[in-house]
Amino acid sequence: MSNDLEEAIPDWLFEEHLEFTALHNPTTEKPLCLEILIDARQSDDRAVVLTLGTLLASTAGSASIQLLASAEHDHLALKAWVDNRPRVAFIDSIDAFLAAPADLKLICPAGVLFGAFSVEAAVEAHRSTRCELLRVAVDGASRSVELWKASVLKGASAGKAEGIVRERGRERWVSGSSLGVRSIGKPLIPQHLKKGSAGRMESRIVVMDATQNAVAEDFLAQVRRLERNVASLERRNWSLQTQAVRAASSTAVIRSVLRRSKVLQLLVRRLRARK
Repeated sequence: MSNDLEEAIPDWLFEEHLEFTALHNPTTEKPLCLEILIDARQSDDRAVVLTLGTLLASTAGSASIQLLASAEHDHLALKAWVDNRPRVAFIDSIDAFLAAPADLKLICPAGVLFGAFSVEAAVEAHRSTRCELLRVAVDGASRSVELWKASVLKGASAGKAEGIVRERGRERWVSGSSLGVRSIGKPLIPQHLKKGSAGRMESRIVVMDATQNAVAEDFLAQVRRLERNVASLERRNWSLQTQAVRAASSTAVIRSVLRRSKVLQLLVRRLRARK
């Protein structure tokens, strides 16, 4: 079964326009103080491998990665394939992942594809905004990618922690396209790299806080501008409809006059004929 998986992986990577690399090769050690969880409970081997492969090929490849499986999807071939990968392990409960020591914890659904520097850019966005939960909205994904401050998850489930974070106003959202994150089947996202040996992704990440007055005023201004545009279009449409009605009425009057004139001409001709 493992050999079949080995043969299928290059095809899967090719279908998604991903460069084939030996995913079992040692990755460059880079301390990110990060734990990663791939939720594979509702996914097939292809989706899990593609997500795992992009993470291993990224700057987060040295982080510990755990695959959350379920009884319905045993992933036997995939488990055999990752057996010799020391930093990748299958788990059947999220509790072990939540209890693992780390500064940040990344939770993503299988089927999400990361760029070479996507995780690193997300970590930088998380730190720069000083939030406790950064959500990455990925087009086509079943749910968002979540980057948590690990201390928030200690002693609480993800659901309870989410409520706590929202009450504190420490949740932020960012577009997946700004980080080079996409889902399977979606087109590639261009990544602009700086010249030189650093080779880091250069991206502008815009995270808006709706609790700030400036952000709220800007949003309301955009809404009012759209409302004015809609009202202007409605007025123009009404004017065009009125003109069309007037034109139709004028045409009807002209036709009526022409019909009457023809009747009069006919009567005049008959009177003249009698004389």
